[in-house]
Amino acid sequence: MNDILIVGAGNPLLKDEGIGVYIIEKLVRIGLPSNVQIIDCGSDLSSILTQLRSHRKIIIIDAIRAGGEPGQVYRFNYDELKEVKSRLRSAHQLSVVEVLKLLKQTHHKLSSCKIILIGIEPETISPGTELSKKVEASIDEAISTILWEIKQDEENIV
Repeated sequence: MNDILIVGAGNPLLKDEGIGVYIIEKLVRIGLPSNVQIIDCGSDLSSILTQLRSHRKIIIIDAIRAGGEPGQVYRFNYDELKEVKSRLRSAHQLSVVEVLKLLKQTHHKLSSCKIILIGIEPETISPGTELSKKVEASIDEAISTILWEIKQDEENIV
């Protein structure tokens, strides 16, 4: 059983919008514990609905416009997302908040699942495959936050 699901969202053909996909690629190269499943869902967050099992924690990585400086890394839990959803903007078919709400409503196994969003404030969302320097510079901080989330989950089990 995969206890933690990490989902990278984004379109790598739209510069900073692809940050979730870039971070997923780095996490795969780093290597994570065997209880962690990694998915690249592209720009359709709803595609993860078919991948869900009984996870204790789901971590979604995405470009999020929340009004901060480009490259700023955010960490929201599910309850915080509900509170700030009017400020968050996503370029996906469904917003992160809408997908997470749908997950909680349609998958009873996830009612006790901890859901975390690691968001990175984009600088440029336009055609191209390169990340802006500010967003690229935030990758290590985002990965550190994700690894911290994994460690917290492991410590809570023991």
